[in-house]
Amino acid sequence: MSWLHLGIAVIFEVAVGIAAGKAQGFTKLWRTIGSLVSGARPPSSSASPC
Repeated sequence: MSWLHLGIAVIFEVAVGIAAGKAQGFTKLWRTIGSLVSGARPPSSSASPC
């Protein structure tokens, strides 16, 4: 189960990196919103309960 949480956290981190890179200094509205939404998840959501 902890591997599943880790995998989900990695997907969100990659999404933040891609969206932030494509936002071109946060001048592109939808890319900025995508990076903020991906990065807004609480860190505890990716932490394993172990």
